[in-house]
Amino acid sequence: MLHGGVPGAFGPQVGLFSPAFLPFLIVGPVTALNVVLVGWVLGGALTAFHLGRRLGLSSAGAVVCGMTFALAGYGLSAVNLHQPLMGLPWIPLAVSAFLGYLQTGRTRWIAATSLAAAMPLLAGSPEAALVLHLLLWLFAMSPPFGVPLARSRRVAGAALALALSVALSGVQLLPSIGVLRDSERGSGFSFSSFAWNSVDPRRLPELMLPGVLGPTDTLNDADYWGRRIVDGGYPFVLSLYLGASVLPLILVGAFSSRSAFPRGLRLSLFSLIVAALLFSLGRHLPFVEYAVRLGPAIRLLRYPVKACTLVISCAALLGAAGTQVRSSVEGRRQGLAAAAVGGFGFALMLGLALALLLARGGARATQAWFGLALSSTQRLALAGSFLHAAFFSVLACALLAYSFLRHTRAWVAWALALVAAADLTIAGTRLNPTAPRSLFSRPQLANTVAAVVGEGRLFRDRDPIPFTLRAPSNEIVHLAHARISLLSDYVAAGYGIPVTFNADYDSLAPARIVALGDRLRRASWGERLAAFRAAGVTAVLTWERISAPGYLPQGEWKWQPSALLRLYAISGGSPARFASRAVMARDAAEARDLLLSGVDRPVSSVILEGVPPARGGCNGGKVVVESSTPDVLHAEVTAPCPGWAVFAEVFAAGWSATVDGVAAPVIPADAAFRAVQVPRGLHRIEMRYRPPGLDCGLALSALAAVPLLGLCVRSRQLNPPAGGGHVGSVLSSAEYDSARGASPLVGGPDS
Repeated sequence: MLHGGVPGAFGPQVGLFSPAFLPFLIVGPVTALNVVLVGWVLGGALTAFHLGRRLGLSSAGAVVCGMTFALAGYGLSAVNLHQPLMGLPWIPLAVSAFLGYLQTGRTRWIAATSLAAAMPLLAGSPEAALVLHLLLWLFAMSPPFGVPLARSRRVAGAALALALSVALSGVQLLPSIGVLRDSERGSGFSFSSFAWNSVDPRRLPELMLPGVLGPTDTLNDADYWGRRIVDGGYPFVLSLYLGASVLPLILVGAFSSRSAFPRGLRLSLFSLIVAALLFSLGRHLPFVEYAVRLGPAIRLLRYPVKACTLVISCAALLGAAGTQVRSSVEGRRQGLAAAAVGGFGFALMLGLALALLLARGGARATQAWFGLALSSTQRLALAGSFLHAAFFSVLACALLAYSFLRHTRAWVAWALALVAAADLTIAGTRLNPTAPRSLFSRPQLANTVAAVVGEGRLFRDRDPIPFTLRAPSNEIVHLAHARISLLSDYVAAGYGIPVTFNADYDSLAPARIVALGDRLRRASWGERLAAFRAAGVTAVLTWERISAPGYLPQGEWKWQPSALLRLYAISGGSPARFASRAVMARDAAEARDLLLSGVDRPVSSVILEGVPPARGGCNGGKVVVESSTPDVLHAEVTAPCPGWAVFAEVFAAGWSATVDGVAAPVIPADAAFRAVQVPRGLHRIEMRYRPPGLDCGLALSALAAVPLLGLCVRSRQLNPPAGGGHVGSVLSSAEYDSARGASPLVGGPDS
């Protein structure tokens, strides 16, 4: 259990009601994770392909749409970012379902849109949900597809679908809000925290140059020469690459008069790409901070780089549209322009690549760009990135020029799809390294630590920075193996060893335990002892040598010649105890000060907030935990006098308790933990966790299911197409402008 027993089943990072949770109920966690990661990438490609076909694109154009969405840098990088990945496939699926409504007018498509739009919220991916909502509104306001529904009906359909999607996700959304309210995110992030992982403008060339900041799959930090550009020295999103072959398609899809989409839709999609890229710059642009101040709700989100979710969603559509050009007099001029741009781009990229290979000029250029001078080997790798971009961009531009100058043929679109596939596949080959299943074998250290921890918890001290590692090769998998072998961070919890006071990477742990952990790490080992005992810590794993009393050495492990990992046992730590004396604190901050004051208080005392201290007290008393799960605890208390049953479990809203079947309040104890007052005698305590908002969320989801079923059962066609028009085709901009208000053009690019 993380953070000392936080019930996280209904938290936004778990996605208990998301389809991605189902594999974990069927197979082991490692297998389930692999199934989810691979399945969701493939799902993103397939749903984007389906969206392309729904928009009337050819099979080749739809393939470009699917590959760009799933295999571009951000899509592949999401494999390392569980929540963003869980939301991605639902974006094109929801838009495709909504287009079904626009093309047929049947209300069952609103139901399908609602279900798909609810999934990112159920998976805890608010960025994907925001992008999905934005795209639905865009298509609702765009020229009609298929059945010419009135704008009021299109807007009403979008509003109904989005309202139902939010209501359907209530069972996950409202409890998650309760968890957020108890965490650091409850008050919103500071601007500096919000803007962490902003995209440095010097990183924008990565949109066209793969690996332009260096490899991310090596062990040596010096290999990644973009470390002075990205926050923390290592990128949160491994790659922003859109594709050197896809970018010309995006430009053609956005600005060619012969593109497959209406002009307003094309320009809107391109404007969204530009706006999202600008927003991703975060703190590097002053208006972003101003926007955050105007909209404080934005502070609940983090990392402006996540705006690239919108970038790949729009880029996939425009890139696919760029494969659908047609020959015309104006098209010939555009073909010559495409050829000229391709030739100029090739010459520029080739010249830059050659310049980087020149020792003196290349060193100065990289010093100005990356903030450090690259070695000759690194400049050679950087030159390879330019050559990759030059090769694939000139191929794409040549094919585009041919398609403009000659009558469009199916093989040209398939050739563009093949070029894009090769481009994205080669660029993404090393982005997500793999490891053998044996990597997750239980380390020997886990057995030793588990024996010392017993019924208590482990405190794993942080690894030193920088972390020195000697490995047989430069593969990053050795770092993962080291972290697992040393039980770093959260690893011990994965092997059934309860841990506490972990780093709160996602800012979702209860604020009380986070504040106590931060305060504890600034204290000496002697001052920490009382907090450890209150948290039920029975073992400490640290790189430091502890000389303070109360820590019993249990062994040392030589990691590097000058680094020893040490294990200590702590006596007096227990998951539960009886306290007959109380020390009063005004608030949680004072309780933390009292707990870490270094004063050696008896085990029979507890720090309470706002509760008058008990007079007198007694010795003895016992609390036995009979069973404990993350959300249910049963205990038996033997109390020689009135007092408190104190549990080393984190205090959080949603916990309730009964003493002998009678409701009793759960009160904060020792700054971050829980206590229940009991009278003298033998008593049974039951504590249960029910997330705040769960009942309302269940009711909201159940109520939303009623109109959803009604839309499916009583599906009807609104405003049937006049004259038996063909459903599913899309008007090009010229056709739409010349035939505004008429029936849709029969036939798509494949006809």
